[in-house]
Amino acid sequence: MKKSIFNTLIIIITLNICSAQTTGSFKDKRDGRVYKTVKIGEQVWMAENLAYKTAKGSWAYDNNEEYVKTYGRLYNWETAKNVCPDGWHLPSNVEWDILTNYLGGNDVAGNKLKAKSGLWKSEYLYNIYPCGFDALPGGCRYDFSGNFYDLGYYAYFWTSSPANGKNACRRYIFSNFESVNCFYYLSSTGYSVRCIKN
Repeated sequence: MKKSIFNTLIIIITLNICSAQTTGSFKDKRDGRVYKTVKIGEQVWMAENLAYKTAKGSWAYDNNEEYVKTYGRLYNWETAKNVCPDGWHLPSNVEWDILTNYLGGNDVAGNKLKAKSGLWKSEYLYNIYPCGFDALPGGCRYDFSGNFYDLGYYAYFWTSSPANGKNACRRYIFSNFESVNCFYYLSSTGYSVRCIKN
């Protein structure tokens, strides 16, 4: 009986680990855009996707600027590595691991990173316990075709961690699952960027 109560308390604590995060904001001096921020554990993250428009290597989903207001821009990896504002940087795979481990591990962190929003399309109902990261399913752009895919289903984020000359690590969250996954893919693909504070 005591063990059952103890396990229940652990579950409750794990589910509510995001309830007291510190939030804030900062202004990107390059274009004046203001971004929400959130402190999760000892890390401070942008709580929105980066939307800074570069001369090359960035796109609005479906080449429609209206999507930028909600989802930010998509960047290829070379651009993503250098696009964060001063005082911020593209997180490494290790920094993502620190984040997901704080939230209970890769198997469950996805539902804590998702925004509680009707923008996620899913066949299944999962409980979402938002921690302020507010991930949205902004989809991607495949460079070899120039087509855009997965809006509403996947949130993809570049990390700064390379695999080889053509691939780099992306983190992704799928609408139908709780997990946060790492997969190495073509660095020419367009994915979202979340910056972490230096």
